[in-house]
Amino acid sequence: MFYTQKQSRILLIGGIGVIVLSLFNARFVYRELRLVRDDVRIVNFAGIIRGSIQRYVKLACIRAEVPDDAAVQAALADTAKTVEDAFQRFLTRESGFDVEEGYKLGIRDSEFFSSLEVLHGKWEELKGLVTDYPDGVSVSRVFALSEECWSISNEMVLSVQLLSQQKLENFYMALLFFLVNVVILICGVWFGSRYMQKKLEALASTDSLTGILNRRAFQIVFDAELERCNRYGKVLSFIIIDIDHFKSVNDSFGHKAGDRVLKAVTDTVSTSLRKTDKLFRVGGEEFGIICPETNLENAVLLAERCRQVVEKKVQIEDRQITISLGVGEYRQSESGDAFYKRVDAAMYKAKEMGRNTVARADESIAGSTPG
Repeated sequence: MFYTQKQSRILLIGGIGVIVLSLFNARFVYRELRLVRDDVRIVNFAGIIRGSIQRYVKLACIRAEVPDDAAVQAALADTAKTVEDAFQRFLTRESGFDVEEGYKLGIRDSEFFSSLEVLHGKWEELKGLVTDYPDGVSVSRVFALSEECWSISNEMVLSVQLLSQQKLENFYMALLFFLVNVVILICGVWFGSRYMQKKLEALASTDSLTGILNRRAFQIVFDAELERCNRYGKVLSFIIIDIDHFKSVNDSFGHKAGDRVLKAVTDTVSTSLRKTDKLFRVGGEEFGIICPETNLENAVLLAERCRQVVEKKVQIEDRQITISLGVGEYRQSESGDAFYKRVDAAMYKAKEMGRNTVARADESIAGSTPG
């Protein structure tokens, strides 16, 4: 099957569309993957803040019991610095965010950062209380602030996790769609290569003027049919057609007119053939018809039908165009070259007998008298 020029253009546009869609979808997959990655970072930072605040309160209680312990003081300062660094990264978007495009958490963006600001205010208040703790500071107030920080942190982590779940689902859908596009693209490339291969084979096997199979294709089919006859004992006939006085047509009307005659003869003969018959252009004005499963008598009838229809329908200006035909039946174990020469000799015998005639190979002439 070969595609028309319009179908080829549609296939090309469709292929380009699939490629563009695949690239766009690949970018979307990559973006969703980065969003999920950044969500993981945010959850980690929120977890650091949550855990570090609890540790900070615990260390503050220990310091109240051993106020001169340098190790506790250092641990308390380090924990406070860890919390401050985590807040700083959140508030300045230094990490866990896409610096170039601006990271967005989606519909919960404002809610998340509002909670973050509340948490930061609670932390500052808690830090001030711990600095004075235990002098004049209520233990219950410290622990109450600690629990508030824990609760707010949990809500932040939960909100990010819920959004991450949605993004992960989007990622899976985008990935699935991308894989489908890739499969379509691979199939398109495969079918495209097959199409180009068939197109090239067609160009190599087709006569550009008449649109029928050329001499190269004839030799392939001819050899294959002879092999089939020798192997299975099948019947095969062959017809050679030559356009009468074709040189004078070119000399009198020009080569373009000669081309029109070749095309007209081809089209006219094709209408008389059966589905199993194959028509080839084997020379300048010479054509061949391979007739599988056809004996000599039926091949002669076919040749005569072709002769009559050309005589009736093909002409150039006032000149009637006729053809001479040679017909032969294959003999078992005969070489292809010998078979071709027998039928070719029959065609020349038809020429000698006055043209516009059908001649059997190695036998007397059959058909009309020269016109």
